[in-house]
Amino acid sequence: ACKAGVSKEEFCAKNPGFAGCGFAAAREADVQSSCTDFAGNKCNGCLATNNVCYPGMPKKQCNMYPGFQFCEDTPRICCKALTAECLSCAEGITEEEYCAKNPDTVGCPKPCCYALTAECLSCAEGITEEEYCAKNPDTVGCPKPCCYALTAECLSCAEGITEEEYCAEHPETIGCATPLKEGDVCKSGGVETGPGVDRFNDCPAGTSCVAESGFAIGGEVTYFCTATTPVPEPVLCCHAVIADCEACKAGVSKEEFCAKNPGFAGCGFAA
Repeated sequence: ACKAGVSKEEFCAKNPGFAGCGFAAAREADVQSSCTDFAGNKCNGCLATNNVCYPGMPKKQCNMYPGFQFCEDTPRICCKALTAECLSCAEGITEEEYCAKNPDTVGCPKPCCYALTAECLSCAEGITEEEYCAKNPDTVGCPKPCCYALTAECLSCAEGITEEEYCAEHPETIGCATPLKEGDVCKSGGVETGPGVDRFNDCPAGTSCVAESGFAIGGEVTYFCTATTPVPEPVLCCHAVIADCEACKAGVSKEEFCAKNPGFAGCGFAA
Protein backbone atom coordinates (compact mmCIF):
# COMPACT_ATOMS: atom_id res chain seq x y z
CA ALA A 1 0.00 0.00 0.00
CA CYS A 2 2.88 2.32 0.87
CA LYS A 3 4.64 1.59 -2.41
CA ALA A 4 1.41 2.12 -4.30
CA GLY A 5 0.81 5.43 -2.48
CA VAL A 6 -2.58 4.34 -1.20
CA SER A 7 -4.00 3.46 2.18
CA LYS A 8 -4.02 -0.06 3.47
CA GLU A 9 -7.79 -0.13 3.21
CA GLU A 10 -7.67 0.92 -0.43
CA PHE A 11 -4.97 -1.63 -1.23
CA CYS A 12 -6.83 -4.42 0.55
CA ALA A 13 -10.06 -3.49 -1.20
CA LYS A 14 -8.32 -4.21 -4.50
CA ASN A 15 -6.29 -7.15 -3.12
CA PRO A 16 -8.50 -8.78 -0.50
CA GLY A 17 -6.43 -11.94 -0.30
CA PHE A 18 -3.09 -10.26 0.23
CA ALA A 19 -1.11 -11.07 3.37
CA GLY A 20 -2.04 -8.70 6.17
CA CYS A 21 -5.33 -7.62 4.69
CA GLY A 22 -7.51 -10.07 6.58
CA PHE A 23 -10.46 -11.86 5.03
CA ALA A 24 -14.19 -11.92 5.35
CA ALA A 25 -15.55 -15.24 6.52
CA ALA A 26 -17.16 -15.94 3.19
CA ARG A 27 -13.99 -15.12 1.25
CA GLU A 28 -11.86 -17.22 3.57
CA ALA A 29 -14.24 -20.18 3.30
CA ASP A 30 -14.28 -19.81 -0.48
CA VAL A 31 -10.50 -19.73 -0.74
CA GLN A 32 -10.07 -22.58 1.71
CA SER A 33 -12.58 -24.82 -0.03
CA SER A 34 -10.99 -24.24 -3.42
CA CYS A 35 -7.40 -24.72 -2.15
CA THR A 36 -6.48 -21.41 -3.81
CA ASP A 37 -3.89 -19.17 -2.20
CA PHE A 38 -4.09 -15.39 -1.79
CA ALA A 39 -2.69 -14.88 -5.29
CA GLY A 40 -5.34 -17.09 -6.83
CA ASN A 41 -2.94 -20.00 -7.48
CA LYS A 42 -3.88 -23.58 -6.82
CA CYS A 43 -2.19 -24.78 -3.63
CA ASN A 44 -0.64 -28.23 -3.69
CA GLY A 45 0.38 -28.61 -0.06
CA CYS A 46 -0.70 -26.97 3.16
CA LEU A 47 -2.93 -23.90 2.91
CA ALA A 48 -2.72 -21.70 6.01
CA THR A 49 -5.58 -19.63 7.42
CA ASN A 50 -4.01 -16.51 5.89
CA ASN A 51 -4.18 -18.25 2.49
CA VAL A 52 -0.44 -18.69 2.25
CA CYS A 53 0.45 -22.03 0.62
CA TYR A 54 3.24 -24.20 2.04
CA PRO A 55 3.80 -26.78 -0.72
CA GLY A 56 6.42 -28.86 1.08
CA MET A 57 4.58 -29.38 4.36
CA PRO A 58 3.47 -33.00 4.99
CA LYS A 59 -0.19 -33.67 5.60
CA LYS A 60 0.35 -34.83 9.18
CA GLN A 61 2.13 -31.63 10.10
CA CYS A 62 -0.42 -29.48 8.28
CA ASN A 63 -3.29 -31.06 10.18
CA MET A 64 -1.67 -30.11 13.46
CA TYR A 65 -2.57 -26.44 12.92
CA PRO A 66 -6.19 -25.34 13.49
CA GLY A 67 -7.81 -24.04 10.34
CA PHE A 68 -5.01 -25.23 8.06
CA GLN A 69 -6.05 -27.31 5.06
CA PHE A 70 -4.01 -29.91 3.23
CA CYS A 71 -4.53 -29.65 -0.52
CA GLU A 72 -3.41 -31.84 -3.39
CA ASP A 73 -3.73 -31.54 -7.15
CA THR A 74 -5.46 -34.91 -7.25
CA PRO A 75 -6.99 -36.86 -4.40
CA ARG A 76 -4.57 -39.46 -3.03
CA ILE A 77 -6.06 -42.95 -3.00
CA CYS A 78 -4.16 -45.12 -0.52
CA CYS A 79 -4.29 -48.86 -0.12
CA LYS A 80 -5.63 -50.25 3.15
CA ALA A 81 -3.06 -52.91 4.05
CA LEU A 82 -0.87 -52.49 7.12
CA THR A 83 2.25 -52.07 5.03
CA ALA A 84 4.79 -49.29 4.72
CA GLU A 85 3.43 -48.38 1.29
CA CYS A 86 -0.17 -47.98 2.45
CA LEU A 87 0.50 -46.44 5.86
CA SER A 88 2.98 -43.89 4.53
CA CYS A 89 0.49 -42.89 1.86
CA ALA A 90 -2.21 -42.43 4.49
CA GLU A 91 0.10 -40.11 6.45
CA GLY A 92 1.18 -38.20 3.36
CA ILE A 93 4.87 -39.00 3.81
CA THR A 94 7.36 -41.13 1.94
CA GLU A 95 7.96 -44.80 2.70
CA GLU A 96 11.50 -43.92 3.79
CA GLU A 97 10.19 -41.40 6.30
CA TYR A 98 7.57 -43.81 7.58
CA CYS A 99 10.06 -46.67 7.93
CA ALA A 100 12.50 -44.44 9.77
CA LYS A 101 9.82 -44.01 12.44
CA ASN A 102 8.32 -47.51 12.20
CA PRO A 103 11.13 -49.88 11.10
CA ASP A 104 9.23 -53.06 12.02
CA THR A 105 6.40 -52.39 9.59
CA VAL A 106 5.84 -54.93 6.83
CA GLY A 107 7.53 -53.65 3.69
CA CYS A 108 10.24 -51.72 5.48
CA PRO A 109 13.77 -52.92 4.68
CA LYS A 110 15.22 -55.21 7.33
CA PRO A 111 18.61 -54.48 8.90
CA CYS A 112 21.47 -56.48 7.43
CA CYS A 113 23.09 -59.34 9.30
CA TYR A 114 26.80 -59.20 10.12
CA ALA A 115 28.14 -62.63 9.09
CA LEU A 116 30.63 -62.85 6.23
CA THR A 117 28.12 -64.63 4.00
CA ALA A 118 26.60 -63.80 0.66
CA GLU A 119 23.27 -62.97 2.31
CA CYS A 120 24.71 -60.45 4.77
CA LEU A 121 27.35 -58.91 2.54
CA SER A 122 24.98 -58.44 -0.40
CA CYS A 123 22.49 -56.76 1.94
CA ALA A 124 25.20 -54.40 3.19
CA GLU A 125 26.01 -53.41 -0.40
CA GLY A 126 22.34 -53.05 -1.33
CA ILE A 127 22.47 -55.60 -4.14
CA THR A 128 21.05 -59.09 -4.65
CA GLU A 129 22.87 -62.23 -3.59
CA GLU A 130 23.17 -63.21 -7.27
CA GLU A 131 24.88 -59.91 -8.10
CA TYR A 132 27.20 -60.20 -5.11
CA CYS A 133 28.14 -63.80 -5.91
CA ALA A 134 28.84 -62.89 -9.52
CA LYS A 135 31.53 -60.53 -8.20
CA ASN A 136 32.63 -62.66 -5.24
CA PRO A 137 32.01 -66.32 -6.14
CA ASP A 138 34.16 -67.70 -3.29
CA THR A 139 32.00 -66.14 -0.56
CA VAL A 140 30.29 -68.51 1.87
CA GLY A 141 26.73 -69.05 0.68
CA CYS A 142 27.46 -68.51 -3.01
CA PRO A 143 26.76 -71.54 -5.21
CA LYS A 144 29.93 -73.27 -6.32
CA PRO A 145 30.60 -73.55 -10.05
CA CYS A 146 30.28 -77.04 -11.51
CA CYS A 147 33.30 -78.95 -12.79
CA TYR A 148 33.45 -79.96 -16.45
CA ALA A 149 34.53 -83.62 -16.40
CA LEU A 150 32.13 -86.30 -17.63
CA THR A 151 31.74 -87.72 -14.14
CA ALA A 152 28.76 -88.19 -11.88
CA GLU A 153 29.92 -85.32 -9.66
CA CYS A 154 30.18 -82.77 -12.47
CA LEU A 155 27.19 -83.88 -14.54
CA SER A 156 24.85 -84.04 -11.55
CA CYS A 157 25.97 -80.53 -10.55
CA ALA A 158 25.22 -79.25 -14.06
CA GLU A 159 21.70 -80.71 -13.86
CA GLY A 160 21.14 -79.41 -10.36
CA ILE A 161 20.46 -82.83 -8.83
CA THR A 162 22.30 -85.10 -6.42
CA GLU A 163 24.85 -87.70 -7.53
CA GLU A 164 22.53 -90.43 -6.29
CA GLU A 165 19.68 -89.12 -8.46
CA TYR A 166 21.96 -88.78 -11.48
CA CYS A 167 23.42 -92.27 -11.04
CA ALA A 168 19.95 -93.77 -10.72
CA GLU A 169 19.25 -92.47 -14.23
CA HIS A 170 22.76 -92.98 -15.67
CA PRO A 171 24.39 -95.85 -13.75
CA GLU A 172 27.09 -96.30 -16.40
CA THR A 173 28.58 -92.82 -15.75
CA ILE A 174 32.09 -92.61 -14.35
CA GLY A 175 31.82 -92.12 -10.63
CA CYS A 176 28.58 -94.03 -10.26
CA ALA A 177 28.99 -97.15 -8.14
CA THR A 178 27.81 -100.33 -9.89
CA PRO A 179 25.98 -102.87 -7.71
CA LEU A 180 28.30 -105.39 -6.04
CA LYS A 181 27.82 -109.13 -6.39
CA GLU A 182 29.13 -112.11 -4.46
CA GLY A 183 32.94 -112.32 -4.72
CA ASP A 184 33.47 -108.61 -5.47
CA VAL A 185 35.92 -106.56 -3.43
CA CYS A 186 33.98 -104.44 -0.96
CA LYS A 187 36.90 -102.90 0.94
CA SER A 188 40.60 -102.59 0.20
CA GLY A 189 43.55 -100.25 0.45
CA GLY A 190 45.19 -98.70 3.46
CA VAL A 191 48.67 -97.68 4.47
CA GLU A 192 50.47 -98.81 1.31
CA THR A 193 47.88 -98.47 -1.45
CA GLY A 194 45.81 -95.46 -0.43
CA PRO A 195 42.05 -95.32 0.08
CA GLY A 196 41.18 -98.04 -2.45
CA VAL A 197 37.61 -99.34 -2.20
CA ASP A 198 35.33 -98.62 0.72
CA ARG A 199 31.89 -100.15 0.10
CA PHE A 200 31.65 -102.17 3.27
CA ASN A 201 27.86 -101.90 3.46
CA ASP A 202 27.10 -102.35 -0.24
CA CYS A 203 27.24 -106.15 -0.53
CA PRO A 204 24.06 -107.78 -1.90
CA ALA A 205 21.56 -109.62 0.27
CA GLY A 206 22.80 -112.96 1.54
CA THR A 207 26.42 -111.80 1.64
CA SER A 208 28.62 -109.82 3.99
CA CYS A 209 31.84 -107.87 3.55
CA VAL A 210 34.34 -110.34 5.03
CA ALA A 211 38.13 -109.98 5.28
CA GLU A 212 40.34 -112.46 3.45
CA SER A 213 42.49 -114.69 5.59
CA GLY A 214 45.94 -113.32 6.36
CA PHE A 215 47.30 -109.79 6.19
CA ALA A 216 49.21 -108.11 3.38
CA ILE A 217 52.29 -105.87 3.72
CA GLY A 218 51.66 -102.89 5.93
CA GLY A 219 48.77 -104.51 7.72
CA GLU A 220 46.41 -104.03 4.75
CA VAL A 221 43.67 -106.53 4.11
CA THR A 222 41.12 -107.00 1.35
CA TYR A 223 37.44 -107.69 2.01
CA PHE A 224 35.09 -109.60 -0.30
CA CYS A 225 31.32 -109.97 -0.54
CA THR A 226 31.04 -113.47 0.91
CA ALA A 227 27.93 -115.60 1.16
CA THR A 228 26.77 -115.91 4.72
CA THR A 229 25.63 -119.23 6.17
CA PRO A 230 22.27 -118.78 7.80
CA VAL A 231 22.32 -119.63 11.49
CA PRO A 232 19.52 -122.08 12.31
CA GLU A 233 17.13 -120.97 14.94
CA PRO A 234 17.44 -122.94 18.20
CA VAL A 235 14.89 -125.72 18.73
CA LEU A 236 13.22 -125.75 22.13
CA CYS A 237 12.25 -129.25 23.26
CA CYS A 238 9.93 -130.22 26.08
CA HIS A 239 11.33 -131.97 29.14
CA ALA A 240 8.79 -134.72 29.81
CA VAL A 241 10.02 -138.31 29.48
CA ILE A 242 7.80 -139.10 26.50
CA ALA A 243 8.41 -139.91 22.87
CA ASP A 244 7.71 -136.37 21.57
CA CYS A 245 10.22 -134.76 23.90
CA GLU A 246 12.91 -137.42 23.54
CA ALA A 247 12.63 -137.43 19.73
CA CYS A 248 13.02 -133.63 19.73
CA LYS A 249 16.12 -133.87 21.91
CA ALA A 250 17.60 -136.53 19.59
CA GLY A 251 16.92 -134.42 16.54
CA VAL A 252 14.79 -137.10 14.87
CA SER A 253 11.12 -137.53 14.13
CA LYS A 254 8.81 -139.23 16.59
CA GLU A 255 8.36 -142.13 14.15
CA GLU A 256 12.12 -142.68 13.91
CA PHE A 257 12.49 -142.50 17.67
CA CYS A 258 9.63 -144.97 18.27
CA ALA A 259 10.97 -147.37 15.64
CA LYS A 260 14.06 -147.69 17.79
CA ASN A 261 12.20 -147.48 21.10
CA PRO A 262 8.84 -149.17 20.48
CA GLY A 263 7.86 -149.47 24.12
CA PHE A 264 8.61 -145.83 25.08
CA ALA A 265 5.86 -143.77 26.60
CA GLY A 266 3.94 -142.05 23.87
CA CYS A 267 5.01 -144.39 21.09
CA GLY A 268 1.95 -146.64 21.27
CA PHE A 269 2.07 -150.44 21.01
CA ALA A 270 1.61 -152.93 18.25
CA ALA A 271 -1.33 -155.23 18.74
